[in-house]
Amino acid sequence: MYETDSRLKIALFRYGVIAPLVCRRLEPDAAKQIRSQILEQQFEYPDGSRRLVPIRTIRHWVAKYRKFGFKGLFDEFRSDKGTNRAMSVELLEKAKELRKEEPARSVRTVIELLAKTGYNTDSLSERTVARRLKAIGATKQLLKKGLARINAGSNSTLTICGTATPPTASGCAIPRIPTKLKKPNS
Repeated sequence: MYETDSRLKIALFRYGVIAPLVCRRLEPDAAKQIRSQILEQQFEYPDGSRRLVPIRTIRHWVAKYRKFGFKGLFDEFRSDKGTNRAMSVELLEKAKELRKEEPARSVRTVIELLAKTGYNTDSLSERTVARRLKAIGATKQLLKKGLARINAGSNSTLTICGTATPPTASGCAIPRIPTKLKKPNS
């Protein structure tokens, strides 16, 4: 699905939820009654899940609609999309080094060691650190098996058998993946 299609579906869904509140002038008691009815309903979200819409969300959507019209119901584009706001690259590198030193270290222990070495870890959650370490291949399982990525940057390369050199020197073999499928002979 294209991103604009997704954003439009979300905006239309939001409008469908708040339409009874914004399409006509209502007395406060009538608005309160309609709001209560909306809060009791389960809605099918654009992602396919069925759930209730929280009161704060309804208030937010109504305020955005009244201020900006239908365009206010669209999700805003994030200027920092794809970047990591919670962890700097330097902090991620240090966390990776700590995990590589002892692959059995828990994420909590890695964060504690980072704090002891002078890094500010107040804004870090264990989940964020775990997700970032997984993204660069510094998980317990991969490190224990000898598989790890050598860079935390965008040009990450996978090291296999604990070395960046061809694996034949260490006795490991990488299966060859065919680029084209052969047609069966008939």
